[in-house]
Amino acid sequence: MILVLTSAALLIYFYTFTSIPYLTFSDGAKYAEVARNIFQGMGYGSRFTTFPNSALDPIRPNLFTGNWILPVIPMLLLAVYKLFGVSDMAVIATSGVFYFGVVVMTYLIGKKIFGELAGFLAGLAMAFHIPFLAYATTGATETLFTFELLLITYLFLNRKFYHNNLRLL
Repeated sequence: MILVLTSAALLIYFYTFTSIPYLTFSDGAKYAEVARNIFQGMGYGSRFTTFPNSALDPIRPNLFTGNWILPVIPMLLLAVYKLFGVSDMAVIATSGVFYFGVVVMTYLIGKKIFGELAGFLAGLAMAFHIPFLAYATTGATETLFTFELLLITYLFLNRKFYHNNLRLL
């Protein structure tokens, strides 16, 4: 079941991904730019700002402080840039990895709570959820944060297993 679900998500994702192979969402572009600036040794900053206070305090000419940008995505993208190079495709692919994780986590949570069929249908619904697919193909952070929440939920549902077998939780 999970193979069918992942295959469906993969087909849908790549169909959408290949139709627009560049960043179209401003948040994805901001995070990508901060990661690129770090990669190029320019510091944790962005060339544009929406906050007037940071406009008064450039860290370099035409580079404003990125203190208002949370570091999780830029640091993750920095690691991806070091592995695959700086490109919009790297950002979109990173977001896509978390999209697949969301589909799988949705399946696993549904299976754990309601059974195999319900988990499959929930994962399938997530794979075909058009707004979420749009987030996954634009470099948005929603895929990472949704994946984190679902992972925490899944681990919480399985806490007895981990507590009894690993003695970590």
